[in-house]
Amino acid sequence: MAKTLRELLNKYIPDDNEAAILNSGVVSRSLVDKEKRCLEVYADFDAVISKKQLYALEEKVKAAYELQLCRIKPRYPSEAFSFEYLKDILLETERTGVVARGFFGSYDYSVEGNIITVKIPFSEYGIDLLDTARTPAVIENIIKDEFGLSYRVIIRQNGDDILQMSDEYRSRLENKRDTRLILRRQIIFRQYRMNRRKSCLVLLRYTERGILRGSMTAPCVSAV
Repeated sequence: MAKTLRELLNKYIPDDNEAAILNSGVVSRSLVDKEKRCLEVYADFDAVISKKQLYALEEKVKAAYELQLCRIKPRYPSEAFSFEYLKDILLETERTGVVARGFFGSYDYSVEGNIITVKIPFSEYGIDLLDTARTPAVIENIIKDEFGLSYRVIIRQNGDDILQMSDEYRSRLENKRDTRLILRRQIIFRQYRMNRRKSCLVLLRYTERGILRGSMTAPCVSAV
């Protein structure tokens, strides 16, 4: 029988709101590295949980188990998807994308069929950087992974908003050479971190006793 997040992470003592989230999530699989203290849990939910709530819960579980990394990967019914959730998808994009942080503080979007166009107040050069880093594909994959839906994402310049950008953003865009160097380094660093994260996670088999009961001692096998 599948376990809930509450049963899986039984060392952590949640408050009432957190308990409701943990009880509603049914674990499908878990990835763990006991030596490097990394944990990634995939869980099915009936209703959408905000990213801020999940991120806060991850940090508390991380502290309770003294982990270096904790990620809760939600999956929802396709009918639970709405475009009001796009802000959370972009928040996840900023966390997981190679180049995304700082680009979606202000945005607009439109939908036509299965095409989502996200408009941001950056120059065409900034849009090119996002495209080079495959940021649209990152957004598409988040929607696919969480809701099982296939959308094509296009990122374009918002010509109206770019005129209202702060001096800090405007200066950053005007100095293309410095921007190129900064973001190139960011790409390399994020790729390095993502590769380290992938290398430290292995697939964990479930036992009837449950995993992480007081300590990370469950048997594990190599990731497939």
